[in-house]
Amino acid sequence: MTLFHDDDIDDEIPDFDDPVPDSPLRPNAAVTLARVSMDAALTRASRTALKRHPHLVILKVPHADYAEVLPKMLKRMQDAPAIKSVTEKLRQGGVYHRVGGDMLEFLRQGRSVLFVSQDPEEVLDEAVLAVADLTIDIPTLSPPFVAQGHQCRHGRSGTQCQR
Repeated sequence: MTLFHDDDIDDEIPDFDDPVPDSPLRPNAAVTLARVSMDAALTRASRTALKRHPHLVILKVPHADYAEVLPKMLKRMQDAPAIKSVTEKLRQGGVYHRVGGDMLEFLRQGRSVLFVSQDPEEVLDEAVLAVADLTIDIPTLSPPFVAQGHQCRHGRSGTQCQR
């Protein structure tokens, strides 16, 4: 009787040629938390406004780090808009300039535009602020949001997990 498993490592090597994995991959934690934050921020009216085309939407996030994560999640949307993360003014020739005026060309072409910024009033071009159809404030992550994201990520069902 053998008490030890033999050292055959073939069982531990994944089969990369297998087109169907044994279990579905869990969603990325950052993307899951971004989705939970977006769901908490969106109202029925804002969801309707996001479906209209073309539109210009500003997502005001609590911290610049959100500006890296949210676009990754938003690019997966059906009919995804042109997305630009703006965390600071553009410095040219020693002078700081507001950002985003060049993205208005997408609106003229009939494509929607979405800006993600922690301080849109300070860093976005005045024309962008004037044309914006909607500004959505993304809430800071709180323990209930983190718990909900954890449940979604680990396959537990819930209404927020299925969006």
